[in-house]
Amino acid sequence: MATSAQAVELEEDYGSLTTEICDDTWRGGTAPPFHEPGWACFERSGDKFLVNVGDTVDGSPRVEWWNELKNARGDWKIYRQGYCYGEWYRHSTVVCNKNFYEDSTSPNALGGKGSRIVFLYRDSHGPSAKAVVLNDG
Repeated sequence: MATSAQAVELEEDYGSLTTEICDDTWRGGTAPPFHEPGWACFERSGDKFLVNVGDTVDGSPRVEWWNELKNARGDWKIYRQGYCYGEWYRHSTVVCNKNFYEDSTSPNALGGKGSRIVFLYRDSHGPSAKAVVLNDG
């Protein structure tokens, strides 16, 4: 993984089909009128992203995410970043499993204590609002 002085590599995953639903749900998505939007969520227990395509399958539906850690000075710094792609067929849901530092881990890879996930859903209709969650699952 990158240190605070290195560039952060982009992680790209193509999710596996699942019937899972989020218990720790934040959903975001966009769609034109009369369409059911796709959505994404992050499950802190298990460090999983779920991506649902909705009723449109264009525009490479995906979750874009950033894992930020606090460094020894207490500043949030991007440690990892990536995409989880979700396009299979209408209303399909995929899961991407990740392994992030827990918020309570001290010290983390950057010498501090703190881990959070920033993420959004994006498809051909644009991005959702960003969500920020502490990874304490």
